[in-house]
Amino acid sequence: MFLYGTMNKKCLYSTSYLSTPYLKLDQNNQHRLNIKSLSNQWSTNDINDYINGRTKIFPHDAVRIIETLLKRSLQNRIKLVKNKCYFLNTESTKVEDDYEKQYGFKQRHGFIQALNLSSQKLTLNIQTKLTTFYSDIPLLEFIHKQIGHDQM
Repeated sequence: MFLYGTMNKKCLYSTSYLSTPYLKLDQNNQHRLNIKSLSNQWSTNDINDYINGRTKIFPHDAVRIIETLLKRSLQNRIKLVKNKCYFLNTESTKVEDDYEKQYGFKQRHGFIQALNLSSQKLTLNIQTKLTTFYSDIPLLEFIHKQIGHDQM
């Protein structure tokens, strides 16, 4: 069984029927998660039915679930920041190392994914990106790099 809660903690996805699961938060307390009602259930068949013209109802939630599960499958290799995925623990190049030493910023490769459903097929669009983050350095060292040697 695969179980996943979304980042906003409003949705819970599962690949199988959920009875009342028990979540153990620590060794002393046991908390129970009650599923009062299943508001809706979706299947990949909903997408196939839409593509094959058997229904005119656009399966927004089924597409969103698949997109969420795609991101979740990469969870050990990426960091998700505002719907953008950045790779963790990637080897940096000499140019990137020099950039970090000179300016105090670290560059990370990443991507934005969007799953789109047309009347004929499901497409996965991936936009790659290179984003600059602050390096994990002391504040005074960062200020020194930003202002420059001559102005301090």
